[in-house]
Amino acid sequence: MSGIDGPGGPTDVTVVVLEDHEMVASALETVLDQDPRLRVVGTTSRLEDALRVVAERSPTVLVTDLRLEGVEIADQLGRFTEASPDVRILVVTGWATERTLFDSLDHGAHGFIGKAQGLDELVDAVVRVADGETVVAPQLLPALVRRTSHRSGRDRTNLTPRELEVLRLLAEGTGTREMAEHLAVSPNTIRNHVRAVLGKLGAGSRLEAVTIARRMDLIAPVET
Repeated sequence: MSGIDGPGGPTDVTVVVLEDHEMVASALETVLDQDPRLRVVGTTSRLEDALRVVAERSPTVLVTDLRLEGVEIADQLGRFTEASPDVRILVVTGWATERTLFDSLDHGAHGFIGKAQGLDELVDAVVRVADGETVVAPQLLPALVRRTSHRSGRDRTNLTPRELEVLRLLAEGTGTREMAEHLAVSPNTIRNHVRAVLGKLGAGSRLEAVTIARRMDLIAPVET
């Protein structure tokens, strides 16, 4: 299945879908297009077609399966960010395991959920990923925390005061737009700060960065 939408009215979030099962691709396109916040600008089953569409359309979010045409898509995620540096990547897969989660995050994914999750959860994940959050399937969160614990013994990092402020806002669950308004800067500036925070903490996601920061006493622990 391969199709590209024509020009449409302005929406908050544009989406490209990469999925090689026609029925699944059609269902994804339909449910995403039904949400007024979202507009699907491309649906394809081919990796190279998806790369072309992402480069041409600069979508907000790429929704992709992990395996198609004998290709492990996790290894190819960096090509999408090269084609469109601001694209956010949400992996939606039937192979939701610890290995595929870590592979996806390490190669640049911003979200990872299973195909067994509900359609409402899928739409919510797309919106949250578009807003700068990292979304992980609930059943895999314990694995992510365990992985993070192996990185928590690092020395205190050289985070700047602004990066620490961004980190604290991340811990509060604040989205990119809200942080930009709170700090009176652009969303792109916030994304740059977040990338710097993740790099200095050695984290693969926002959630992992917050977990590491709490273990290092950079931010307050969760109250119980």
